[in-house]
Amino acid sequence: MALVTLLFFDLCINLKSKNVMKKVLLGMLFLATMGMFAQETEFKSPIKKGRVNLAGSLSVIIDDSNFENNNSKYKNVVFSPNIGYVIQENLVLGTTLSVGYGENKNDYENNNSNIFNKNTRKKYRIGVFAKKYIPVIDKLFLNLAPGVYYERNIYLYSNNNNDDNYSNQYEVNVTPGISYFFNNNLALQMNLGSLSYNYIERRDKESDEISSKGNTVALNLTSNVSLGISYFF
Repeated sequence: MALVTLLFFDLCINLKSKNVMKKVLLGMLFLATMGMFAQETEFKSPIKKGRVNLAGSLSVIIDDSNFENNNSKYKNVVFSPNIGYVIQENLVLGTTLSVGYGENKNDYENNNSNIFNKNTRKKYRIGVFAKKYIPVIDKLFLNLAPGVYYERNIYLYSNNNNDDNYSNQYEVNVTPGISYFFNNNLALQMNLGSLSYNYIERRDKESDEISSKGNTVALNLTSNVSLGISYFF
């Protein structure tokens, strides 16, 4: 039953940037431990033309901060299934869909008055990607995954001074990573940040007029590190 579950989901770990080194070390330890206990059979790369790759990710971030006269709680949950097809040896072409929910609560005092704000965000994201696997040694591969994505975010505010709105985001990125195969089907993958270009426009929910827009180019190799499991049919 556990193996059937792995066919459909990656379990990804997303932590804050200050814990990146801890996460990388844990990932390396996990790789080494699983490698020792993996079944010793002749390894044949599964990334062959015509095979199907099913994966996904579940990201959960919870932060609870308490300061004098100011308490805040943040949580964010994102589920991202994806499917890929090996179009040639060591090259996968795929598509991904993400849905997410984020919530930020603030409770603080101002001029002897208690103020409570609750802001929420609903996220919907779709995209296509290509992932190139580069053999290093035996079961270890480097991988590079360029992709194109569209994302819609819907924002809701409890504070009447802010209008509910939504945003459209267009992104092109390249994500490097490493993959270690336990056997001829199952692999542990670690993504190591991304280089991305984003264009985003924010619109008022009622008038549909653009309230702000802009673009960014970012190299992020710290806060977007994740672990996952991938299965090839």
